[in-house]
Amino acid sequence: MYQKPTAPRSIGGVLDDTFQLCKASFRKCLPAVLVGGAAMAAANFYQIVEAPTPGAGMQALIGANGNSVASASLAGLFSILSGFIQYVCYASMIYTAWAVTRGEAPGFGKAFGLAWRRLLAMIGAGMIVGIVALIGFLVALVPIFISLPGRPRNEQWQQVIAQMLPSILVSVVLLIPVTYVVTRMSLYMVPLITESQGSGESVGTSWRLVGGNWWRTTTVLFVIFAVAYLLAIALISIVDGVTFAAIGGARSASQAVGTVALVTAGMVTIVKMLIAPLSASLLVVLYQDLLLRKGGGDLESRLGALPKG
Repeated sequence: MYQKPTAPRSIGGVLDDTFQLCKASFRKCLPAVLVGGAAMAAANFYQIVEAPTPGAGMQALIGANGNSVASASLAGLFSILSGFIQYVCYASMIYTAWAVTRGEAPGFGKAFGLAWRRLLAMIGAGMIVGIVALIGFLVALVPIFISLPGRPRNEQWQQVIAQMLPSILVSVVLLIPVTYVVTRMSLYMVPLITESQGSGESVGTSWRLVGGNWWRTTTVLFVIFAVAYLLAIALISIVDGVTFAAIGGARSASQAVGTVALVTAGMVTIVKMLIAPLSASLLVVLYQDLLLRKGGGDLESRLGALPKG
C-alpha cells in the first residue's frame, strides 16, 4: 500500500515515490490505459491503412489522391476524437493516482466521468500552455529564419549547418527561457482535475508551486522521461528488427514496410499505454511534494477539495 510522504522528499525520494505510486495505482488505472490505448491504436491503424502504399506508381498515387479529401477529413476527425478520449483517460489516471495517495480506490466510471466533465477546462489550460510554448518556440527560431533567405539551393546541408551555426546557437540559447516557462506550467493537470480549478487558475497554481523549485522539478521530469524514452526506443527497435528479419524475405518490399509500420504503431501504442500511468503518478507526486514545500496547511486544504466516496 502506498504511503504518502508527510515531509518534502529528496529528488531520489520523489523518483522512488513515483514508482511506488504507479505500482499501487496501476490496476485501478488499467481500464483507462486500455480505453486510451484502443483509441490510439484505432487512429494509428486507420492512418496506416489509408496511407498510399510505398513504392506505388504515379497513376496509383494520383488515383488515391483523387479520393483523398474525404478520407483525410475523416482521418482528421477520427484523430481528434481519439485524442480527446486519450486526454480524458490520462486525466482519469491522474485522479486515480491522487485518490490512491488518500487511501481511496475510485472506479473507472467515476474517474472517467469526472475527467470528462473537466474536458473543456483541460482544453483551455492546454491551449494556454500550448500557445505560450508555440510563441516562445517561434521567437527562438527567429535567428534561423533570418539567416535562411538568399542561400543557394544547391548548397550541401553540411555547408548550411556550418554557416548557420551562430544562428543555431543563438536559437538554442533562446530556447532556455522557453523551457523554463513551460516547465513552470507543466503541473496544471493535477489541480485542474483534483481541485476543480479553472484553466487559468490551474496554470497559475503550477507556476506558483514550481517557482523556486524549477531545477528539482526539471531534474525529476528529465530523469523519468529520459529513462522511459530510451527503454521505448530500445524495445521498438528490437521488435521492428525482428519483424523485418522474419518477413523481409517472404514478402515484397512494400508489404514488408507496411507490416513493420503496423508493428511499430502497435508497439508505440503499447509503450505509451505503459508510460501513461507512470507519468500521471509522477505529476501527482511532484505536485504533492511541492505543496509540502510551500506549506503543510496549504496541502491539507487542497487535499480536502477532493471529494471522498
